[in-house]
Amino acid sequence: MKMDDTDMPGTASGPGPRPEQPGFYHGQPLASWKQRALALLLDCGFGLLLLAPGGILFGMGAAIDNGKGRGSALLAAGGVLLVMGIVVQIWQMGWRQGSRGRSWGKQAFGLQTVRASDLQLLGGWVGVGRLLTYLWPLRDRQHQTWHDKIANSVVLNRAAPQ
Repeated sequence: MKMDDTDMPGTASGPGPRPEQPGFYHGQPLASWKQRALALLLDCGFGLLLLAPGGILFGMGAAIDNGKGRGSALLAAGGVLLVMGIVVQIWQMGWRQGSRGRSWGKQAFGLQTVRASDLQLLGGWVGVGRLLTYLWPLRDRQHQTWHDKIANSVVLNRAAPQ
């Protein structure tokens, strides 16, 4: 008796687990590197809303100060905006992404970061720990970054048709 593909375990009619289709993880569509990169650019744009004015004010204050204290108010305002910008970025790209599964950029593109083992949210501290690298998905079959691998997470494209 000749066996064809339909009689093999894990095929369309055979018993056993089915192999995962490329671009999917546990039946959920994976976010592409392009989608993730665009979400990251949007996240960085949000960060610039505080960081750019802070840097400008700080630079202006340093330029007119010359050690005479004339630019101290600009230095202080710029410093406060810079620190706020850093804290907001760590919160939204780390804590918020871990506790809600979405940074502001990922939310705008319909993406969500979840734990790979059970597709549940990571938690805030794990989300903060994910802020290590962003380029690894270019080489990875599941488009995971190192922080995805460390946190055992995947980013799903919830906006894609299933």
